[in-house]
Amino acid sequence: MDKRTRSIVTFIGVVLFLGVMKLCSSLFMPLVISLFIFILVSPVMDRLEKCHVPSIIAMILVILIVAFICIIFVYLLFAMINMVLAKLPEYIYKVTAFDSYISTKLRDVFNASESEFPSVITLLNIDWVGQMKSVLTSISSTSLSILGDVAMIILYLMFLLMERATIMSKISSAFPDSEGEAHQMIKNIGHQISRYLSVKVLISAATGVLFYLTAIISGMDFPLVFGVLAFLLNFIPTIGSIVVTVGATFVAAVQFLPMWSKVFVIFFAFLVIQMILGNVIDPKLQGVRLNLSPLVILIMLSLWGYVWGIVGMFLAVPITSVIQLICANIPTMRPIAILLSSGSSIQREENKIGE
Repeated sequence: MDKRTRSIVTFIGVVLFLGVMKLCSSLFMPLVISLFIFILVSPVMDRLEKCHVPSIIAMILVILIVAFICIIFVYLLFAMINMVLAKLPEYIYKVTAFDSYISTKLRDVFNASESEFPSVITLLNIDWVGQMKSVLTSISSTSLSILGDVAMIILYLMFLLMERATIMSKISSAFPDSEGEAHQMIKNIGHQISRYLSVKVLISAATGVLFYLTAIISGMDFPLVFGVLAFLLNFIPTIGSIVVTVGATFVAAVQFLPMWSKVFVIFFAFLVIQMILGNVIDPKLQGVRLNLSPLVILIMLSLWGYVWGIVGMFLAVPITSVIQLICANIPTMRPIAILLSSGSSIQREENKIGE
């Protein structure tokens, strides 16, 4: 098979794979999430076993902790929805007043009449109230589906933990000629993804807590909403932090209009939190960051967002890192790993040669 034919077959295979992932999302999405949770909790299992805790007890403890966290997350989700629905009538009035204020200022700047520039919302022709109600009610109506997905994730995790002791022996038996390479590849993937997820959870939790405290201190509405959103969206590189910062600042502007100095202070506080945690502390804790191109990350965010929605965007970076590590350990697929990388190691090698 020549290179052109191989490339065409590979492309068709990738398209079919993504199609199957999208069509069977209800099956594969909980499985992939449980795999990443398995990677995240494996060091905890190792630590418990080193402390002479029986494997079955350690597994039960880990599953109970994960189940408790999932239940808390679902509870917070519906608490946030009820909180927003309770304040929605008040914010319909506030957003209308904010729109009127901004529209008046813009008419003064562009010297336009009210008939030429009625309001920003009118010009954008957005039924934001209807869309917001639709989104909130759709989330509420899928409560059973969300609980079902959580149950599937915990079930998959339980069986993965049960198989944990025999995974490496199975790999050795399945690939006897490349036992060392297979072991090393699994070790690299597990270590890098475990480190990435551990640090990301820690940084995201710190971001959520600081957003929550900032919202409370400044007297903002919905502090819990912004805390949870800051935690969740921090898993989406760059885009997530921009969305939550802009969204929180917009709500602050609507709430505190026309106290622009207070809005600026709130925006600056959120920006400082994101900059310090995301650009200073996160890289230091990660050590060597995931060697992925920013362009590749953006493409993968769009691709997995299309396949699995918002959950796909959360999983895009870990999935891409796994793909890169697998390709790096298979000689015929190493060019793909190089294309997915940031190129920093190649650039360092070229600089050394130049010197």
